[in-house]
Amino acid sequence: MSIAGRGALFIVLVACVAAIVLRRPSASTSNDDWVSLDKGEIPALDRLEKSGVDLSKPTEINYYLYFSDSVTAAKAADSARAAKWEAEVLRGRSGWTCQATKTMVLERAAILDATMRVSAIATSLGGTYNRWEVAITR
Repeated sequence: MSIAGRGALFIVLVACVAAIVLRRPSASTSNDDWVSLDKGEIPALDRLEKSGVDLSKPTEINYYLYFSDSVTAAKAADSARAAKWEAEVLRGRSGWTCQATKTMVLERAAILDATMRVSAIATSLGGTYNRWEVAITR
């Protein structure tokens, strides 16, 4: 796929993610309103599927982990690579990002497992796991 095609798919994905985020209930003091691993990934996959995305096709998925320094972000990237993921460290406005990328089938169990793994990498190094995103494939 061309770079322009990937760019267009990325823009569509960002719009979908924004729609999902904007449609979430607003946060309150109740834990029931917070999006968690079991309340975040599954609704997102359901919405992708309803929009026509073929979840059975291998798809590139990007996970974002945030750190305060480049050394720790690099350690996270090394951990992701050891788990057979591609990873790169990016400079952000307020810190450093480890973007971990893998091509996989978007099965619910696989997504939850991958999310827990990258979240554990971030937590073990004092960072935070933020989100995942996928390119739209039909």
